[in-house]
Amino acid sequence: MKKLLLIICLLFYGSVSYASSWVNDTKTLFQSNRAVVLTVNLRNFAAVDNDMNGIIQTDRGDIKGDFINSISRLDELSKMGINTIHILPINPVGIKHAYGSAGSLFAVKDFTSISSDFKCPSSSLTIELQFKTFIDACHKRNIHVLVELPAYASYDLYLKKPGFFLKNSNRNSIIPNNSKDLRVLNAGTNFNINSAVYSMYKKYIDLLLALDVDGVVVQNPASKPAKFWYNLISSAKNQNNQFVFIAEMSPSEHKSVAKGLPFVSLHRVLNSGFDGFYSSFNSIQEWKFADDLLKQLSINHRYSGKQPEQKFVIGSFASYNDISPILVNDTYLSKMMIWLNATLPLNPMYLDGFQFGDDYSFPWANLRAYDTRTDDDVYFVNRGKFDLYNFSRRPVGSHKDITNEFIKANKFKSYIYDNLPNGKFTPLKTNDKKVFAYAISDLTTNYTIFVVGNFDLDNIHNVEIKVPKITQKFAVDIIRTIAVPQLNRNKIYTVIAPADIQIFMVKGFSIK
Repeated sequence: MKKLLLIICLLFYGSVSYASSWVNDTKTLFQSNRAVVLTVNLRNFAAVDNDMNGIIQTDRGDIKGDFINSISRLDELSKMGINTIHILPINPVGIKHAYGSAGSLFAVKDFTSISSDFKCPSSSLTIELQFKTFIDACHKRNIHVLVELPAYASYDLYLKKPGFFLKNSNRNSIIPNNSKDLRVLNAGTNFNINSAVYSMYKKYIDLLLALDVDGVVVQNPASKPAKFWYNLISSAKNQNNQFVFIAEMSPSEHKSVAKGLPFVSLHRVLNSGFDGFYSSFNSIQEWKFADDLLKQLSINHRYSGKQPEQKFVIGSFASYNDISPILVNDTYLSKMMIWLNATLPLNPMYLDGFQFGDDYSFPWANLRAYDTRTDDDVYFVNRGKFDLYNFSRRPVGSHKDITNEFIKANKFKSYIYDNLPNGKFTPLKTNDKKVFAYAISDLTTNYTIFVVGNFDLDNIHNVEIKVPKITQKFAVDIIRTIAVPQLNRNKIYTVIAPADIQIFMVKGFSIK
């Protein structure tokens, strides 16, 4: 009924005519590892910084990002091979004990509505209909829409409804990760779900479903009982079984983010109905050996495969919690992430700006704010990290080499699944512990793609890769490498530069 009323409203207001033609296939897309996701902050996604000082000041002619002007960037995303957009929280946020001049996107003060921050001032449509217009524009371009579902609430909501929150032994509210602006909600237990908190979440999910959102990314699902998620997911799936729930939680997480906060294991979270989970690939900055990658892949397989239903994996190599890869290892790390995302059995998720080589540096960072709507008078931001706390400039960068490889790799990922539909992932042994190698081989099409990477940041390596039954009679098609690999009996030889990754293909050969 809610969805019918919404569609009637859309027709009355004259929204785009293609709205009803979208068929949600998001779960199928992710289960086949065909999703390419871009995480965005709509505050800055299409912001216009006229004076180019990095901060959006509307009284000086700058324009904040909103649902309507964000449509202008969708063709750009589509051309880059992005088919899914992950929108960081769009709920109203708190202003008390806040961080930054706008407040953290995750410090929610109302879980049941959409923030007016994203309303286009020149449109007469309601905020919900403006969001629906944006969603329809995404769907017209075959871009799926995911929305972040925050785990915690703001201090403002705690003051308004203290009964909704967990308390410690001293009867004080629980603060996660020492974040002064956040408080932990009391979702109850598996035997007694807190109906008030559950109702708040369900109302929001129902709104997203009515607006034709395709799924949610759930922040820290371990902070709520499995039964809470089972009930919520079951309710949503009954309305649309392709609506996905992605756990923003990785296998490396084993404890709660605050003393006194319950913790639910990833296995139990997945068993409650989640469709997918994050990998721990953001630890790539610490990897030194091939076994570091192979170990993580093995862990992913253990969690994704040992469930009643196969779970998909999100390849989150660099999220909003991580320092820009550009600051870690110039462009080399970014390029390795791009090609790992394209060839590993997972769904890549990038942070807006990654595709340009943005280092997320802001000249105003942590200086006194020219203007603020919170009780924080500083433009708070974490150095080298995506801005979640202010109205800042849109993500940018000058690394065209990264952009070009980003586009090429996304096209190649599509090529893999079109031409190797039954591709099998096989780790390969090398003579060098710092060099990894793996193959994607399809017995039906008789194609094999080889991937070789060097975790050594300083040295060139001469590599020998063991590949049973390969011989020099096969031809090599180069996808990404300077040195031409040499095939011999049961072996492939190649020379690989520091922090480099090579991709090549052999047709007429497959690994059984």
